[in-house]
Amino acid sequence: MSPTCLLLLLAFGIVIVASLLGRHIIESLTWGIAAAIAIGLAIGRLSLSDLLHPVTTGGMSSGLLENGVSGVTGGIIFILGVIQLVMESGIMEDIVNWVQKTFIKTARQAEITIIASTVLITIPISANVPAEVLLGTTFVKPLSQRFGIAPERAADLLCCSACTIFYMLPWHIVCALWFNTVSHAAAAEYGLASPPITAALLMPYAWALLLVLFLSAITGWQKRIPTQGLSSKEQNDAVSR
Repeated sequence: MSPTCLLLLLAFGIVIVASLLGRHIIESLTWGIAAAIAIGLAIGRLSLSDLLHPVTTGGMSSGLLENGVSGVTGGIIFILGVIQLVMESGIMEDIVNWVQKTFIKTARQAEITIIASTVLITIPISANVPAEVLLGTTFVKPLSQRFGIAPERAADLLCCSACTIFYMLPWHIVCALWFNTVSHAAAAEYGLASPPITAALLMPYAWALLLVLFLSAITGWQKRIPTQGLSSKEQNDAVSR
């Protein structure tokens, strides 16, 4: 709750700037982590011993870096394992073929389906990245290729859709985290009124992002037709769709 911790937003800014400059996401995140560590040490919110403790008598080391890795290892193994089973089973390919034959006839309909499917699948899954991994390769990619949707646009539709309703549902960890911080830290320490967790449903950014996505899909705003590797007839077909 210290105001000096706002300086850590500079690390987040570095990630954004590096990504916009075209650096790989892993490199961008690495620069952000390094900046966050440097800022934390500079403002006295971190110490070197907080980052990594040597091996203890019990044979276990600890610290923020190791705890961060070990805290997600189990989840990654489980989630990626489940996703791989779904991918290998062929069920996603059957779903793509079914939706195309049933009600998707144009690129506009395909884009709306990508948005709606991503939003729906993030509702029961309390993590948006696994939803993106599951849909990205098995659903969004083949659907976008069939209807001439540029890979960059398909990626934007997928990733942005996963950051809309997901961040407004009270049972998701992101909402539980800010609610716990506000109600037990800020409100209790400074005597402020604590909002109900259902206030997450009123998040203006998430609603605005969802509106922009649907308007973009319906109107074709910022749409670009991929032409690399396509014949003249395929290009014309993509444009007409």
